[in-house]
Amino acid sequence: MDGSPYPAAFITYGWCRSCYAAIRSLSNNGIRVHVGDASGLAMGRFSRHTISFSRLPDFFRSPNDYVTAVVAAMGKTGARVLLPSHEDVGLFCKQLHRLPKWVLCALPDPDAYDLVNDKRRVVEYAEGLGIDS
Repeated sequence: MDGSPYPAAFITYGWCRSCYAAIRSLSNNGIRVHVGDASGLAMGRFSRHTISFSRLPDFFRSPNDYVTAVVAAMGKTGARVLLPSHEDVGLFCKQLHRLPKWVLCALPDPDAYDLVNDKRRVVEYAEGLGIDS
C-alpha cells in the first residue's frame, strides 16, 4: 500500500484505446492501476500509468481459465476493483458469482447486459415502451 485512500484497480483488455484512456484517468486521480490482457503487446502494458501487467488466457477460448487468472492476478497485485473494459464485460456479468467477496465490481444483471448488447432487442424493447426509434 502506498498511502492512497483508494483501492487499486485491475483493468482487463489492455490492448484497446478505451482501456488506455481509463488507465491514465484513474492514475491521474490517485488510483493505482494494474492491467491484464491475453497479448503481451497490449498497449496498456506500456503506459507509464500502469503499475503491473498480467498475461491472461484468451477469454474467448478459455472463459473459466480467464476468470480464474483475473482473480489470481488481482490477488497477487492487491487490486480490489475489477474494471472489465471490453467484450469480457458479458463474461463477468455471467460469472460474477465466481468472484471473491473482496473483489469490487459494478456490473449489470446478465439479462440486462444481453439486452443492451443487442441493438435489435434494444429497439424492440424501446418500441414496446412507446419510444420511437
